[in-house]
Amino acid sequence: MGTATITLFGWKTVDAYYRTKVEQLIKQSQQSLQQFNNGQQLEGLQQALQTGQTVNQRVQNSPFRWLLGDQQNQAIQQSTATLQQMLMQIQLQNQLEISSGQLTSLDLSSDWKIAALAFSNGTIAIREIQTGKPLNQFSVKGKILDLHMDGSDLVVILDNGKVQMGNWQTGQLHPLPQISQQSLANFRFSAQGRTIALLISDPDISKPFRVEVWDWKTDRKLTTLPSVKDFLDFALSPDGKILATATGAGTVQVWNSQTGQSLAQVTTSHRIASLDLSPDGKTLAAITTDGFLQLWNWQTQKQTTQLSGFNSAVILHFSPQGNALAIVSTDSKIQLWDPKKQQSLTQVSPTSNSTFLGVSPDGRQLAMLTDQGTLQLWALGIRAASSQIQLDGSVSSLWFSPDGQQVGMVADNGLVQLWKPQQKSSIVPLNQLDSANPNPVMSLSVNNLASPNLPQSSPKKTDQIIITKNVDGTMQFWNQQGTPLKRLSNIDEVNGIYFSPNGQTIATTSDDNAVRLWDIEGKPSATLLGHRDKVNYVSFSPNGQTIATASDDRTVRLWDSQGKLLKILQGHRDAVTSIRFSPDGKIIATASDDTTTRLWNTEGKLLATLQGRDAVSSVSFSPNGQQIATLSKDTLQFWDTQGNLQTTLPDISSFAFSPNGQQIALATPDGVVSLVPTDLPSLLAQGCQWLQPYLQSHPPAAQDRSYCSQRSSSPM
Repeated sequence: MGTATITLFGWKTVDAYYRTKVEQLIKQSQQSLQQFNNGQQLEGLQQALQTGQTVNQRVQNSPFRWLLGDQQNQAIQQSTATLQQMLMQIQLQNQLEISSGQLTSLDLSSDWKIAALAFSNGTIAIREIQTGKPLNQFSVKGKILDLHMDGSDLVVILDNGKVQMGNWQTGQLHPLPQISQQSLANFRFSAQGRTIALLISDPDISKPFRVEVWDWKTDRKLTTLPSVKDFLDFALSPDGKILATATGAGTVQVWNSQTGQSLAQVTTSHRIASLDLSPDGKTLAAITTDGFLQLWNWQTQKQTTQLSGFNSAVILHFSPQGNALAIVSTDSKIQLWDPKKQQSLTQVSPTSNSTFLGVSPDGRQLAMLTDQGTLQLWALGIRAASSQIQLDGSVSSLWFSPDGQQVGMVADNGLVQLWKPQQKSSIVPLNQLDSANPNPVMSLSVNNLASPNLPQSSPKKTDQIIITKNVDGTMQFWNQQGTPLKRLSNIDEVNGIYFSPNGQTIATTSDDNAVRLWDIEGKPSATLLGHRDKVNYVSFSPNGQTIATASDDRTVRLWDSQGKLLKILQGHRDAVTSIRFSPDGKIIATASDDTTTRLWNTEGKLLATLQGRDAVSSVSFSPNGQQIATLSKDTLQFWDTQGNLQTTLPDISSFAFSPNGQQIALATPDGVVSLVPTDLPSLLAQGCQWLQPYLQSHPPAAQDRSYCSQRSSSPM
């Protein structure tokens, strides 16, 4: 009796010990997410990876996991959700701490491998950007106003107007006496080459400013531009050959900077706050003080763009490739804008009081200097993903092929594309291949089980059939290779198409509030009548015996496969937009414009209400049925089946789970489609891959060296 009591007491002690440890891991995961959301992205990701590795190897594989029950799942789900949210939102890739005194200026080499740092005591430090490794350090007499790197050359401008030039590898500098004689008010270096444009203050108050262009390598003046009174800003092309100047009179003058020849004059009725030239020197961009973004082709003097809404913008800067404009606002937020498509690409929100330094040569990173003296590298639209592609336009829907190796996408312009992430030439424009019917797609349905009745297809059981409804009133069948199989004509009234699980029945919706069932040959078999408003969505149960329909009339109706009404689900306060069965067919999820997603059993009993903030446009179950994803107003949220919110991802326009549930395809409003892992081991690997540059420049403490490598699975 005593032994049994001791044994029982021992198990209770072990149970309490492990439950306490798991509770600590759950709390640590939550704290790391809070740290991430408070602006410490890299530090938060480090903590999440450390916690996630412990959960993955010591909780998931613990010999005492049977004692934990739901608590084990909670720990795994919390770590998974935390990493998922971080890896979809993270933009900060690396940061270099600078601690040698007060930093006054910084410049990056053209390849972004080396940084030259100037400090208030006259010290100049040269360091590798990715590793932080010191390459050289030397001093000059005086406070450094600015510096510029060009290969091994370094130009230094002191606050007393003196200018020095030399080699940063040796630290030997010599004065440039001719340039140093000028009364500098401002200056611009060309990104490549040896040109510097100087704004000179003149004692003549009638025309107090003039611009001079110099070759800093030879200390030789190239040209002097006419003096002006109301000078606003100037820009130098990267090669130093074109110079643009703006005055308060509403005039932007374009010059040959080598000869001083006037090339063009552009007039505007808006006062200019910031000016820049494209890398090829042909496009002039300006932000005005009243919030306009203006672009001109100065050679034709034609304005190509004028957009309002940039009231807080203070700086703009072309990327080195010219395919993006970085627009910096007063709160340090940076918007990347596509000048050709005239649309926003992405937005970066660094720490406030940061100084914008520029865009990397490949156009994929931003450099910022924080007020704490930290050099940060931010990724542009590159959220951590196992694979990613940029499309021309936004995406309205996504789906996977049965084997998970291919992703289908419908663009907002009605073009259907098939993507094979493992292949370089991965995009197949499906409906453009059909030259007889190149019309945009209005609606689409995909089924993962092929029908043997489709002619000329000879599909295998794993084939996929895609149906598109085009604006010309035709319905086209395709296989997963993008080959057209069959076409049905004269179905103009159809606005939605849905497959049954076995591929033998097609449900269509139209504006007459009815749902029609068809066989695979296009012959009608039943009409579902009863909704009092437009039907928005149709879903078949996994066994195909129950059909659920969602309508603007705020109801969901359940029907049998012959079209007989079984039940009406009521409770939503606005239009029901989407509906899905769980993989086991026991739960029905309904999404609504009333900002809620509701979970029901097949008898119509309400199980849970998932409360969002905006109208919900789409809902889907993960393949294992343990997670529910909802989309509303470009925000994707993940929930458990009890209605608890797990993860929120902003800037998502469409999503789809892979067949095995280990990946999710996500599309952003700017047309980037990413594959993101959903299982904990893959998320850990992805997080460590993202963190590699940071770990290289910030070696972890000795006791933490293995958290991004294989660790032992010894119990806690």
